Amino acid sequence: MASAPSSSSTSSSLPISHVRRHEDVPTPSAPPSKRSNIQPQESYEPNTWLQQQMEQEQQRKLAEEKKKQSTSTTEDDEEEEDVLSQPRGPHKRRFNFVMVSNITFAIPEGYDVDGIEYLGGGSFGNVIKTSALCRDGHRRWVTIKKMREPFFDPHHARRIFREIKLLQLMRHDNIICALDIYTPDEENDFRDVYVVTEFAGRSLYRILKQQRDYGRRVLTEEHVKFIIYQIIRALKYIHSANIIHRDLKPGNLALTDDSDLMILDFGLARSLEKKDTSLTQYVQTRWYRSPEVIYWKIDSYTNLADMWSVGCIAAELLTGDPLFPGDDVNAQYQRITQLCGSPDEELLTKIENDNSSAMKAVIQSYKVYKRRNFREVFAAYSPSADFIDLIEKLLVLDPEKRITVEEAIQHPYLAEFSLPADEPRADHIFDLDDTQARTRFQWREGCTSTKKQRLVFIQHSYSYLNFYIKKVERSSSDVLGMAVKMGDFPGTFIADLGPAPIEITPEGYHEVELNKTKWVIPHWYNSLRALGEGAYGVVCTAEYEPTGDRVAIKKFFRPFQSTIHAKRTYRELKLLRTLQHDNVLEMIDVFTPDPDASSLNYVYFVSVLMGSDLQNILKIQRLTDEQIQLLIYQVLRGLKYIHSAGIIHRDLKPSNIAVNERCEVKILDFGLARAQDAEMTGYVATRWYRAPEIMLNWMHYTQTVDIWSVGCILAELVSGRPLFPGDDHIDQLTKIMSVVGTPQEDFWSKIQSEEARNYIKNQPPIVRQDFGALFPMASPYAVELLEMMLILDPDERISVDSALRHDYLREYSVPNDEPVATDTVKNSIVRDLVFFV
Repeated sequence: MASAPSSSSTSSSLPISHVRRHEDVPTPSAPPSKRSNIQPQESYEPNTWLQQQMEQEQQRKLAEEKKKQSTSTTEDDEEEEDVLSQPRGPHKRRFNFVMVSNITFAIPEGYDVDGIEYLGGGSFGNVIKTSALCRDGHRRWVTIKKMREPFFDPHHARRIFREIKLLQLMRHDNIICALDIYTPDEENDFRDVYVVTEFAGRSLYRILKQQRDYGRRVLTEEHVKFIIYQIIRALKYIHSANIIHRDLKPGNLALTDDSDLMILDFGLARSLEKKDTSLTQYVQTRWYRSPEVIYWKIDSYTNLADMWSVGCIAAELLTGDPLFPGDDVNAQYQRITQLCGSPDEELLTKIENDNSSAMKAVIQSYKVYKRRNFREVFAAYSPSADFIDLIEKLLVLDPEKRITVEEAIQHPYLAEFSLPADEPRADHIFDLDDTQARTRFQWREGCTSTKKQRLVFIQHSYSYLNFYIKKVERSSSDVLGMAVKMGDFPGTFIADLGPAPIEITPEGYHEVELNKTKWVIPHWYNSLRALGEGAYGVVCTAEYEPTGDRVAIKKFFRPFQSTIHAKRTYRELKLLRTLQHDNVLEMIDVFTPDPDASSLNYVYFVSVLMGSDLQNILKIQRLTDEQIQLLIYQVLRGLKYIHSAGIIHRDLKPSNIAVNERCEVKILDFGLARAQDAEMTGYVATRWYRAPEIMLNWMHYTQTVDIWSVGCILAELVSGRPLFPGDDHIDQLTKIMSVVGTPQEDFWSKIQSEEARNYIKNQPPIVRQDFGALFPMASPYAVELLEMMLILDPDERISVDSALRHDYLREYSVPNDEPVATDTVKNSIVRDLVFFV
């Protein structure tokens, strides 16, 4: 075999020891797999190779004991009995229960329990690295991912099912596969699931980030070519099985020290076998997302979406920087068209045929760009002509004109490595059997049935590469521990918000100017990009250096200059600090560069970066009924928690409902939120989503105002347009009554404002519209829920608990997984917010 190329003489270079050239291969037969010593279990086989190895090891020990004619228990065996559990789980394996980073892991017999390394965790599980004994007698590094209650939520269950099934089915040396799948729980007490995979090496994201951080290239031109070849080689196998990966990005690619590549994370993969499979839009990290995923052909895009992602990765390997780093879908689309040109008439016609004339009009509303010359764009990096030709064919707006995986692997740029005999295809089409029509119990039964001989439990494996930001303790002498004195009102103080999540080191701050705004932030936040601006603050995104995750940072404008500003700032920070729920925005960090309370001018808080919101989503696509159900369910789930804490949000609207790439929802912006017993003011929500009693009853409205807002949001998701776009509060009331009708006399007495009561009495009688006719595209259950939410009398409006139980949300409703606020949270809010009005 030819010698491996080297990027430099330094030890940091990545050798390519497995580079294949035609002259190196004496016969067309495929070489042995590089994983010949680690044989994964067969599909649906419950007894893994590790179990077999352990049985052989046990038999060997028994033979040795018999040979020694000793029936006594050795000291080692006694120690083992003290550590290992009795046989348990569906296959009666024995486990060591080991505490790692305050998390208990069940480690099967045969795995090393002394050299465990915690790799990290996310919302779906935690991952450790350890070693396992293999058939050749050597130990190999593996990762073990622990999943917590993986099938409790039907939406997550589908994703888990897809990934674990693909981890079992995939048999390719550039694709991660499952080596072992187990649970220590009995069937009637099923909770946790573990998946074991080969340790794949360093993530490509980390390698590229190190290049940027240290200003020194590690990947040579030869490395880039070999990496691209291996990605396409793996995609050839994946696509031949009728699977779309849908989430190709550097964070889901790993490299060994020998530059062997592994594709990870099949949680978003989908089969193309079923014609009715809906392909959701938010399925990839946006920077690597194809235009048809962002805008058009939402429900029918093909595996050519993966080829666009390959083009984005190839360009980043060449330049070291992401090609299309858009901060939202609109910025992303603009970056794409600036390089690749705007859609031509032929593509616009396809968009109109596949979607609607409205979608075509949206696309045409953007500025028109001509496709740029790729050779000129990348000239500074001196790429080869073949490289330019390949990415020009990958980065084509019209997917039907984009190069296929079969064509790409035969491209002249990859001729040095291409060897058809060693580029396997799947031997059959993979049917994921992940129908939507399953309850969580059916998912669990389908995945644990011993009759079907399968254990399929796990979430996306990317979480051990992209960790969530961890919270650490912070000193009490910081912004959340101060009694903050407001300069204009010397007699008013803000109460202590309680301990904050992370320590401030003032000397560790640095200044960044962004859009004429000065940001003074800790040194671990870098690569700032502007995100948006409102009346009370400005928001940017930043990279959290320890993990590489991007976060959102909000800088409050003059938070304590007046009583109104101070109250709003306090409410938002207090609630973000106190409320802890999956569907409520979480505060990761809060800081100020100011040294003490007397000089406090600026406050920043940091949260997870969600990627988009319902307002932006509604601008670019019509959602399917399944997507709407999932989104509304999560909004109501978060609202149940908020209401249980005695809080009324008061400003629910599409722009305050954040959505990430996994269609997970978080409720934002608690600046207007109030404890339920506090006085209520009328102008508290964006008018279009404001309940009528906010305008009619100036003081004592209840939590049902939030239900009205959810009804307005649901109507907009169903119809694609705002339901009550009033120009002022009178016009708003007029539009509301034109749909829900004028109130009856028994409702008039509930209106405290005499002026408002007289206005209502003088309105001509209007009959409530037929909601079925008003929303002809909505399902009957959606129409029924809308009718129960959009009722003029708040006393008759459906509650959040009843809404969660409605048939429209039945597929997602899991009462045991819809938490309410604890007494500690309630008491904290009552103590600090009810009287702080």
